[in-house]
Amino acid sequence: MVGGSNPPAATTLKSNISSLFAQIDQLSQEDKNKLFSLTHLEKTSTLDSPIQGLGDWLADCRLRGLSNGTIRLYSSTVKKFLELYPMPTQRDFRSYLVNRLRVVSEIKVKNDQKSLHSYFNFPEEQGLWVDNPTRGSRLMKTKKVIREAPDNRQAVLLGAQAL
Repeated sequence: MVGGSNPPAATTLKSNISSLFAQIDQLSQEDKNKLFSLTHLEKTSTLDSPIQGLGDWLADCRLRGLSNGTIRLYSSTVKKFLELYPMPTQRDFRSYLVNRLRVVSEIKVKNDQKSLHSYFNFPEEQGLWVDNPTRGSRLMKTKKVIREAPDNRQAVLLGAQAL
């Protein structure tokens, strides 16, 4: 730039942008809203449904070193949930947990929660699925159950009763 003048391309661009804003100002509020909705970029899912991410998630579970038992438990929970709610919402997630509490222990429901959190966090983090029904939910609190092993005398009595 010599003497503070703008190069021709910058001047043309500035003029075009000013003209564009002047034209937008002429639009009705309804037309401005339509224009904004056309240009507003929203996150979209690349999967058609959450179940399509199951294979990738299972591979990730193996990579993270989860045991085969944990992977089986998590995947059976996820499959059952997605059979009931193929396109789940946060409300579906809460409803599922409430209904499960009626038939299984709090610990089992907490395990279900962990399974579903793990599953839905994975495709969300990978940019595959944006509607995470577990987002914002906290793991339920459960009472700790401390079981004591029987002492020798009690073990003998229990053994005798079993015979």
